[in-house]
Amino acid sequence: MLASSFGKGSLLVRKPGKLPGNLIEESYALEYGVNTLTMQADAPVKGKRVVILDDLLATGGTVAATAKLLRRLGAEPVAASVVIELTALKGNDAIGMPLISLLKYDD
Repeated sequence: MLASSFGKGSLLVRKPGKLPGNLIEESYALEYGVNTLTMQADAPVKGKRVVILDDLLATGGTVAATAKLLRRLGAEPVAASVVIELTALKGNDAIGMPLISLLKYDD
């Protein structure tokens, strides 16, 4: 809805088994293990500046992995925006780009 209101495109980055088509994937560390994200390999992002939107920033693994996927397809991740940031986990340090958070929790 946000992309539509700005007249921009959007694409999904999901866990394995959730998206159709030819996919690329990126694994990342969690607090308690490893996870993988996938994105469609033919996503039309080459040369585009991209803002990553996520619901929660904890360790930064999801945003960092998403940025890697986008860069592999030639996009330039320029910022991330999240609804909630858990500041004590220092995920902002791991993402390497400006971050906009609606809510920040220190505990």
